[in-house]
Amino acid sequence: MDARAFLTLGRGFPGMAKGASAVQQTFEEDNMMDIETMVAREAIRLVVSIYNSAVDRGDYADLEQVFARDGEMIISDEKRLGGRDDIIAKLSAGARSRGAYEAGNYQRHILGNSIINVTEADRAKSVHYIVVMTEKGLDHSGVYIDDFIVEDGNWRIATRRANMEWAREDSRFFTYPGTTFISPVSALDVFQI
Repeated sequence: MDARAFLTLGRGFPGMAKGASAVQQTFEEDNMMDIETMVAREAIRLVVSIYNSAVDRGDYADLEQVFARDGEMIISDEKRLGGRDDIIAKLSAGARSRGAYEAGNYQRHILGNSIINVTEADRAKSVHYIVVMTEKGLDHSGVYIDDFIVEDGNWRIATRRANMEWAREDSRFFTYPGTTFISPVSALDVFQI
């Protein structure tokens, strides 16, 4: 399979023009993805994975690779953290307050659908659906709604809206971040610019 066929992402077939209608041909051309967009999307997925791994391991210093210097995190539309250092400090303190470092306690963020729209060479919007398991079982679920920028040559989160949309009644996460918040449907559409 050549690169052009791969980039059509399965929408149509290479060489489709021979019996394809004008609508089919236009659809194929409009749905091409260039290499730069593919690389950006994978780099953004890596940033999200670094975030999940850091918080699961309790190594919040790794978030320096995730957030822009002036990054912002909004938790369940309620708590606002401003600047990378503040985000790291508050998330670390929150983990301590909910007993994340106590023997037997753990958390594992499981990433579901990731929808990423690279809007410019140095900007992107994304939605990542998550489920979190703890020593209690299925603990909570929600979404990350992110705005990304390129800073110092790397993709970084400029704004993260971390919405815990459901949590079990005995979740340690009610200690911090504290509340659930259902994301507005319009916020989940990263293709709406």
